[in-house]
Amino acid sequence: MQFDALTVGAFSDWRLPFIVDTGTPGCNFSYVGGTDCGYQVQTKTGDTVFSELAHMFYLTLGNTPYYDADGVDPQNGWGLTNTGPFRDLVSANKIYWTSNEYPYDDTHQDDAWVFRISDGFQGSNVKGDRARRDAIEPFGINELAHGQPVECSQLGRVLG
Repeated sequence: MQFDALTVGAFSDWRLPFIVDTGTPGCNFSYVGGTDCGYQVQTKTGDTVFSELAHMFYLTLGNTPYYDADGVDPQNGWGLTNTGPFRDLVSANKIYWTSNEYPYDDTHQDDAWVFRISDGFQGSNVKGDRARRDAIEPFGINELAHGQPVECSQLGRVLG
């Protein structure tokens, strides 16, 4: 998906959010966190952000994953309970694409890394499935929309 020609308001430097595949290529699943796949995934160390969507969900917005660190579900207060300035983040079991392809293997032949904002899960999904493709600006997910409310659905409609 190309965003080179996209302009929303005064901003024309949109892109899909990214993740960093840490550890061995592909999913290193964990409930405890500190990995690239599962719940409570690694979000940031120092100045390095490993997953922009997980960073937004967990750190910026302070949301709680469905599973606790022991794999017990559901936790009290889990899910997208704080949307911050985003007016229409879709949480009903929706996944959001990242810009990263998932490593190719026999079971993941055409997948991309995704983040499920309904419960804080990060993993992979077949690229042909319908999912949200909401772009962000390179200014960083921490500085949400320059203090202004963001209409995610507008971006979703513009981006297809």
